[in-house]
Amino acid sequence: MQPETPAEAQSDQTPQNSAAMATPAGPSARTQTGTTEPAAATVRVDLERIDRLVNLVGELVINQAMLAQSVTEAGMAEHAAVVSGLEEFMMLTRDIQDSVMMIRAQPVKPLFQRMSRIVREASNAVSKDVRFKTEGETTEVDKTVIERLSDPLTHMIRNAVDHGLETPEKREAAGKTREGVITLSASHRAGRVLIEISDDGAGINRPRVRRLRFPKALFQPRQT
Repeated sequence: MQPETPAEAQSDQTPQNSAAMATPAGPSARTQTGTTEPAAATVRVDLERIDRLVNLVGELVINQAMLAQSVTEAGMAEHAAVVSGLEEFMMLTRDIQDSVMMIRAQPVKPLFQRMSRIVREASNAVSKDVRFKTEGETTEVDKTVIERLSDPLTHMIRNAVDHGLETPEKREAAGKTREGVITLSASHRAGRVLIEISDDGAGINRPRVRRLRFPKALFQPRQT
């Protein structure tokens, strides 16, 4: 797994650093010196085999924890050789688990590119000028997580366009540019993946929210 570096923010319409972020289209990549480097070797593996491997590693982790507990209960924790061997086994198990999870990891870039289309469609529907920025496109997430992120991200981005950003006229009256900005970012923090959506709109009208009242009919018992 390559070291994670936050991707440069880019516009949906005219990326400023498209050349730097482009991937080689052919079997090899040309460097600045004019030489070519062979592309990384890849192999296609059926997803069911990967899932089985993940399950087996999960069982290995459970057995390792049970073994550690048994050593403690048997009073063998005082033996240096046993403790040393158990620690090495735990480190090896953790490394195997991390390596297996990396197999299922994929960059969020394709997901972010789909959200770019959502922004275009939503902004055209409400006649707003919106610029979409992305950060951390190289951040890798489990394949299943990426699939489950699509619907909630779509919903939140539509809300940002519809309700978060003001109309061009209101933005100009507030001293802002006519073009609103929505930023979608991904990053690793403390062993977790953080997905953030932000916009430069007016924000939530807290006094108006506090004044909202539900109809009393909702709280009245039904007549039977």
